[in-house]
Amino acid sequence: MKKCIAILLTAAVCLSMTACGGEAEQTTMVITTTEPSDAAEETTAEAEEILTDEELEKRLLVWGEVDNALSAWLESANERGLTLEEKKTEAYELLVDLARNGTENAPFSLIVEHTICFNNTTPAGYSFSYTCGGGGGVMLEPFPEGVN
Repeated sequence: MKKCIAILLTAAVCLSMTACGGEAEQTTMVITTTEPSDAAEETTAEAEEILTDEELEKRLLVWGEVDNALSAWLESANERGLTLEEKKTEAYELLVDLARNGTENAPFSLIVEHTICFNNTTPAGYSFSYTCGGGGGVMLEPFPEGVN
C-alpha cells in the first residue's frame, strides 16, 4: 500500500509542476494492487498513524503559523495600497522565507518550496503544500462582486 501512495504522490507532484509551468520529466508508473481486505486494513493502520496527537499538534502549529504570517502580511499589503504585481513579489518572498526558515515560533520549514505556484486566475494568488501535509494558498485579490 505504501508503494501505491508514493506513486500517487509522485504523479501529483508532476501534475502540479506541469500546471505551474514547470517541466515534468517523463515518468513511468507501476501500480500494484492488493486484495481489498488487505488494502482496507493497511489504510486504516496508516490513518491511525497519521492522526497521532503529536502529528496533529504539529500540523495545527504549521498551519496556524503560515496563516498568521500570511494574514498579517496581506493586511499590511492592503493598507499600503500595493498593486497586484507588488503583492505577487512580496507574497512569493514571504512564502519562500516560510519554506526556508519558518517563523519565530516555528523555526523550521513550514512550506515545501518547490510547490509554491502562482495562479493567474480570478482572484489571483499562490498555492503551496505544507511540509506536514495538505495544501494551502493565499489570494492576492478579493473575489469579484457577486461571487461567494
